[in-house]
Amino acid sequence: MGRVDEASAVPAEPGADHRALAAELAAIGYLASGSVIAATTTCSSRGCHCRLDPARRHGPYWQWSRSVDGRRRTQRVSEAQARLLQGWIANRRRAEAILSELEALSLRAVPSLGDDQPSSSEGFVRGKYLNQWIPDRRAHPTGGPERVAKSRVDPAARSR
Repeated sequence: MGRVDEASAVPAEPGADHRALAAELAAIGYLASGSVIAATTTCSSRGCHCRLDPARRHGPYWQWSRSVDGRRRTQRVSEAQARLLQGWIANRRRAEAILSELEALSLRAVPSLGDDQPSSSEGFVRGKYLNQWIPDRRAHPTGGPERVAKSRVDPAARSR
């Protein structure tokens, strides 16, 4: 890790492992999302060989499927395009892995940021999402910490 700025306790410059990952990320070329498959089909002709022998189906036909605006889009591509897209999809997966590693390094740069757990995990449970801690209602007899806080309000203070 690089030298640390005493005032903020954050490294002033990234370490060698961070720079190596950043350089690897910069070297990645084109990216694509989705998947590429080779599909074979049977036709509707009654006497065609594809109906009699599954090994002799028509194809392969290359298909690229991806999500666009929340909807699945599939299109046929040539074999050359399929090979190109497979490489770009692999590039995207590697870029996502590198970004995850960079994020982990960033969280370890400051020890208090790397600990996603509350200072006292007693009374909290891990939530549905990453780094989410929510009050454990079972740990509080009144149904949760927010209800405990409300029950401690002095009734005399409300009447003022």
